[in-house]
This record gives sequence, C-alpha cells and structure tokens, in this order.
Amino acid sequence: MKLSDVNNLLKYMHSTYLKVWYNHTLPFKYSKVAEENEQIRLSEKMVQAIWNDSKFVKKELFDDLNSPVKVISTGEWNREPGPDFKNAIIEIDGERKCGDVEIHLSPGHWKSHGHHYDPAYKKVILHVVWEMKNHKFPPDIPHLELSSQLALSAERVLELTDLASYSKTRIHPAVECSEFISQIPDSALQTVFRTAGFSRLHRKSMIFRQKVTKFGFNQAFYMLLAEAHGYKSNREQFIKLAKTADLNSLNSLKTPREKQALLWGTSGLIPDITQEQVHPEMHTETVKLWNIWWKLRKTGETEINWNRSSQRPLNSPERRLAALSLFLEKCQYNPESIISRALEKIDEPKILMEFFSSLFNFSCKWEGFCNYKTKLKKQSKLIGSSRQLDIIVNVFLPAMSALLDEKDNEKLTELYFFYCSLPKSQDNHVIDIASHKFFIPPYRARKVIKKAVEQQGLMQLMQDFEIPDTPSEVISFWEELGIVLRVDKSSEIEEANV
Repeated sequence: MKLSDVNNLLKYMHSTYLKVWYNHTLPFKYSKVAEENEQIRLSEKMVQAIWNDSKFVKKELFDDLNSPVKVISTGEWNREPGPDFKNAIIEIDGERKCGDVEIHLSPGHWKSHGHHYDPAYKKVILHVVWEMKNHKFPPDIPHLELSSQLALSAERVLELTDLASYSKTRIHPAVECSEFISQIPDSALQTVFRTAGFSRLHRKSMIFRQKVTKFGFNQAFYMLLAEAHGYKSNREQFIKLAKTADLNSLNSLKTPREKQALLWGTSGLIPDITQEQVHPEMHTETVKLWNIWWKLRKTGETEINWNRSSQRPLNSPERRLAALSLFLEKCQYNPESIISRALEKIDEPKILMEFFSSLFNFSCKWEGFCNYKTKLKKQSKLIGSSRQLDIIVNVFLPAMSALLDEKDNEKLTELYFFYCSLPKSQDNHVIDIASHKFFIPPYRARKVIKKAVEQQGLMQLMQDFEIPDTPSEVISFWEELGIVLRVDKSSEIEEANV
C-alpha cells in the first residue's frame, strides 16, 4: 500500500462511509464540543443494548403521559425481522401487559421504517425511544423516552455500554445474505473494511480528545491504558484504579517505590502477610510495599472487587497491574512524552514498531508469578505480542492522532499508513462470527482480512450497521457504501469496484 492509497481511503471515509453512518445515527448532543458532537454518535443498536441490560436505567420510569412504567421483563432480544424485543412484560399505570417492545432513536422512525403497514408490529405494547422530539408515532401506543430517564449521565452510559464486548451471539446471529457478498471482489471488500477501520480509529481519537478536555492528556491516556490492561473481565476495575490512584496523586510522591505502593495498595491486591501466606520469593517485596502503603492509605476508600472467574493465570489482575506499573515507570509517569517521541518516528513504520515493542520489554520478578502466592512453572512475558498489538491500535494510535493538528495532513496520512502496516491480531469469537456473516465460504476471510486495519474495520462495520437479509435491502446497503450490485433475471449478482 502507498501513501496515495491511504489518502484515497481517507477521502472515501469522509465522503461516503461517515455520511452513511451519520444517516443511521443521532449526534451525541451531550458533548459540549460541536465537533465531538458530530463524531460521537448514538446508534439504534446502542439503545437496544441499554434497554436490554436495564442496569443504567432508573427504577422508576414514566411514559409520555407521565404514567408510571414498571419493567418486569425487557423481553427477548429479537434479531430476526419484527419488533426488537418479544414477549416483554410491562406494567403501565398498574396494568400488566404482555407483548413486544420496539426500539428507535426517535418516534418518527416507526413510520420511516414502515412499521405502520406491517402486521408483525400489532403486538407492540411499548415504543421505547432515545428522545421524543415533540411528536408521537404511533399515537395509540405508550412511548418511553430513555435519554431523560438514565441512572447515570448519558456520557457515562455511552462509555460503559461497550458493543465490542457485548454478547455477540445475541447481537450478531448469522444471516442468509452472504451469497450476495460472495459476488463482491476481495479488493472492493478490503476497501470497505479498511475504511471502516479508519473510521474506527477516527472516532476513537475524537472520544479520546473529549477525555483530554475533561482530564488532561496524561490522565486520559492513563485511564485508557489501564482499561486495556483490564481485558474484558476487569475493565471497570482498572478504570476505577486509574481514577482513584490518579497521576496527580502518583506524581505528588517523591520515590518510585512510593508510587508503586500507592498503586498496589489502592488496588487491594497486596496481601496482608499477618493473615495470608505469600511465596517466599515475594515476601520481601510484599513487606516493603505494605510498610509504605499503610502510611499513604486513607480511610473510607472504596474497595475494588476483582473478577477472577474463568481467568487464565497469565491474565491475573496482579500481572496486569505489574505491567501497568512498569510502563508508568518507563515513561516517568508522563505518557505524553512517549506519544510525542512516537510521533517523531511516524515516517518510519519499522522503527516506530521497534520503539513500541521496547515499551513492553519488561524484565522483572512478575514474569515468573501469577500472584503473590503462586509461582508459574515457566516464565512468561507480562504483555504478549497479541495484547501489545491491541494496545497499539486501541490506545497509542488514538492518542497520537489526538496530539496531531488535524490540518497536518502529511503526519495524519503517515499515521494511517503505519496503521495499515500493522499485522492482524489473533482471531476471536467476534471475527469468527463476522467471517460466517460476511463470507462464503468463511475461510475466504483469510484472503480479505490480512491486516489489523481490516480486522478492526470488520468489527466496526458489524457495530455500525444492521446488515440486512433481504435482496433489496442488501443491494441498497452496499450501494450506500459505493458498491453497486446488479441482479439479473436469474438473480445472479454482478458487482462494481468501489
């Protein structure tokens, strides 16, 4: 791939992909910055996930007529044609009803989606919308506005409702439309997937800038890096740790040992040797940390509850925290200096990759331990190559993009060129489902998804859109993205490159 190819993909992203995305979403108006308001957007799928979980919704809800609404059951998330949730149980003004629930961004979508003609929607008992927008449709069904009835701020709910880690078996079941996609050449699919991957990085950068406005660059980076160290099972725990033992608190301490003690002590992962046994090789380290921590700790601090269920020993919270602590030491608790140095090497991808790899080159006792009690049979790197790549893509690149002046097209193109050079990470269950959704046969994915940017794009495309499963809708969807599908009388599809 050449720099000119990257420029063409960036143009395609802005002229086509993002415009399609905008047409299917609402701007996140709760952002204070107009530009972020446009880039950080809310999809219908996100609203469905918020309704399905219900953990971020107030217990006392009211419909558009101010009648109390009690949700006994949100219903079964339906991924087939018809209402979004089947067999829900809702009490409205004390009257219990059983039926379906339909989710939209606004009431007008009921009509624009053609539900008023469809008998499949006759059993809908509640129309849940993100915002009412001063009109009601259909008029004979109660409406419930979610955006005004959240238990947390809309910004926080959006942050916590992560579609990337949501139950993929419910969100993305296989559909019978892959035969259409099978007629699209590899090169055209790669263009779409790469552009979706660009869009993913572009939006991650905008979200990161929003956090920089709120927390400052170093703290925003620290929280994002901590979250990446938490994997899926301990994301929230690591974010909480980064907010409690924040960089200001860490930098207020004089010695590296004090900073380590604050991190480990706040995490609650240092064992009390008067109550618990530790491995003899870890005894001295434990005593040193504990002797400093008890002087630093504050009463009334909230405990962090670590999740250890179904977790591999190499992914223990202790090993992840050790890696995070060592990285902070390596950058002297000033992550911005590391990102600035990375930007100086952006025009030489190989050298930049070597620089990133050096940041994860730790040599410490923790490479031989699972926790303070258990020694591993064989030493293992704290951060493996696959996780390193994930951190580069999801943490370093958004941070580098956020530091760049958006008018510096040359540097921005070089950043995306480097992004295109990164190898793909290990396949996961998301990629496996996507392979069956987009490809016939599924192993065709190996020919198309060769780099990290395409892998990221495939995941982003699945998050952004409901891939339709009827011929006319499939044709319309791909035409919006610039790929023209033509069906002849024999229903054979020909394609045209993007």
